[in-house]
Amino acid sequence: NLALPPRTQLDSENRSLALSPDGSILAYTASGADGKRRVWGRPLDSLQAQALAGTESATYPFWSPDGKSIAFCASGSLKRIDIDGGQPTTLAKSRRCYGGSWGADGTILFSPDFEASIFRLPAGGGAPVAVAGEELTGAEIGMMWPSFLPDGRHFIYTISSGSAEGANTGIYVGSLDSKEKRRLIPVLSNARYVPPGYLVYAKDGILRAQPF
Repeated sequence: NLALPPRTQLDSENRSLALSPDGSILAYTASGADGKRRVWGRPLDSLQAQALAGTESATYPFWSPDGKSIAFCASGSLKRIDIDGGQPTTLAKSRRCYGGSWGADGTILFSPDFEASIFRLPAGGGAPVAVAGEELTGAEIGMMWPSFLPDGRHFIYTISSGSAEGANTGIYVGSLDSKEKRRLIPVLSNARYVPPGYLVYAKDGILRAQPF
């Protein structure tokens, strides 16, 4: 277990956790003594965690490939901030946000709302462009939790059909180069690729790893 700083409470509603690319720092969202939710960074070789100023109301943090910046959603926008300090930069509008992923080529994927598509935009900001789900069907009411695969062109994400047993609910793979999608696992869960070749996800209260 990683103990939280005194008088802090983990953001249990959004369950926002993100490990840095080199595995050295865990970023998470939690409310401090003042009751405000922020992004916190906890080096795994330290007992101390530090809140990042300027990240008030943050949800779903995710790291840049070089581990020097964190993107997050707050106050109706997708933002980024350097972990060494400074003020956040607004990248795009995002009414609530359901996760994001930062590719090696500087492309960011994010879900700006539950009933929305998966969008891409440059890490420096710009106009978001839909890459999956521009026309949600009646059985696909939400797309969320995009995550790049190692090739930087394909990504996994989750579709909700209103429940865990919905007809189209599942973990899907999509591409920046095509509108096609394919369901990989019929389960309602966030998923991540883990080397050397597994998809990690949750089902029936159990964390699972499936060869991919």
